[in-house]
Amino acid sequence: MMKEKLVVLSISCITALLALCLLTIGGCANGNDLSEKNANEEQKQIGGVIKVNDEAKNDDGIPVFETEINGVTVKLIKYNGNDKTVVIPDGVTIIGDSAFDSNETVLSVTIPDSVKKIERNAFVSCISLNDLTIPESVIEIYGGAFAGCISLKRIEIPDGVVKLSTNLFQNCVALKDVTIPGNLVQIEWGTFGNCMSLTNINIPDSVKEIGDNAFWGCISLTDEIKEKISDINPEAEF
Repeated sequence: MMKEKLVVLSISCITALLALCLLTIGGCANGNDLSEKNANEEQKQIGGVIKVNDEAKNDDGIPVFETEINGVTVKLIKYNGNDKTVVIPDGVTIIGDSAFDSNETVLSVTIPDSVKKIERNAFVSCISLNDLTIPESVIEIYGGAFAGCISLKRIEIPDGVVKLSTNLFQNCVALKDVTIPGNLVQIEWGTFGNCMSLTNINIPDSVKEIGDNAFWGCISLTDEIKEKISDINPEAEF
């Protein structure tokens, strides 16, 4: 009788131990899942703004603002919408290479103060784009970013930008007014190439280098501006 009680007691103990182990393992798994979920949520939030998963989607089910997150950096990889007025989400820090490449619909783009960098060809050949303000937060604009924006008429370069990159505004044939900050140092080759309507542009004394063909085809420049450019680069072509 005593042996039977011991056997029953042993079985009960083993059952209890197994149940405890299963609960512990399940709790760890759930804890890991919760931790991973919280980490993902933290990564998706920049300044309290959800990126990626909560974005609006186009008719094909693709996010309108396709982004890539790396730590605190949120890069807009591609705009997949067809709106005439576009407001880039706050929290985006980089507008990536060719993000708006050849978008023929967009007329106006609002860039948030969170953006620090506009990469190569970001808005290339956006032929209808005519309203764009670059916020003071931007400190780098790469080559060809606005090339071929044939409807763009005026632009103001932020104070933090010290270099206007190669072909930045090439073939912006309607571009008439450009405001350059007082600490700009360099205007590279082809920056304003074939901007045939360019009339008003200030060349601050801070500019030390202008590429030979930075202003080629700028047939509307005044003699005063051409003289200022030639003082910096005697080989400058118009």
